[in-house]
Amino acid sequence: MTLAQQRRYEVLASNLIYWGTLVNTVVNFFIKKGFWDTQGSRRALIILLIITIFILWVAYLIRKGRRWAKIVYVVIAIVGILPLIIDYHRFASISFTSRAATVSYFVQEILYVSIGVILVLSLRKPTPEVAPVMNK
Repeated sequence: MTLAQQRRYEVLASNLIYWGTLVNTVVNFFIKKGFWDTQGSRRALIILLIITIFILWVAYLIRKGRRWAKIVYVVIAIVGILPLIIDYHRFASISFTSRAATVSYFVQEILYVSIGVILVLSLRKPTPEVAPVMNK
């Protein structure tokens, strides 16, 4: 992987995080989840806002090429999937309140895993770019 390829992966991953966050917020408006949950507490809303700002900040640092930010995002993506794997029935009863909420959740998880794969690929050390040989 060249430095230019690594840079493309970083930009792609950060764009997917930005757009995923935006689309997720809009979809959550229609299914009344996240920021739009009318039954959520003020404390939960503040925590959600802090987490969202943190994720967007990490996306910015990924775009800047910070290795530790890539690792942090991959760890967050893995930890985000654990509740589904560990205690599916309890998690499903809380999160999957409608068909739209279920589809939204699984699309988000596929997106998070995809971003994680892109970031893992971008963690490889770039190889030096070889200048093309000119024949005379």
